[in-house]
Amino acid sequence: MSGPSGDVPRRIQRQPGGLRFEWPDGFAAEIPSRVLRASCPCAKCVSEMTGERLFGWKHTPADIRWKDVRLIGNYAIGIAFTDGHELGIYTFRLLRRLAEHPPAETDGAASSNE
Repeated sequence: MSGPSGDVPRRIQRQPGGLRFEWPDGFAAEIPSRVLRASCPCAKCVSEMTGERLFGWKHTPADIRWKDVRLIGNYAIGIAFTDGHELGIYTFRLLRRLAEHPPAETDGAASSNE
């Protein structure tokens, strides 16, 4: 990445199956809703004490979709999903990592460590 300003996408597009991000350095990718939900970094999905993923692929329905997307300051977005979950704060750094290195479909999704 190209430093702090490179972490902020210049465009976020809502797509039927996920969210598409474009960064200032020209990198662009769509992150499927299922990847986003399985990678939720909130305290209900990742243990604050151990870092263990409590909610991942095996809990994420194949037909999950985003329902609402909102900007959180200049560093993150919040996503509400069709399963009712809306607690995760997805930093732009985490989103870039998910876009560059999509997690394998296993019990654990992406690490929430920044």
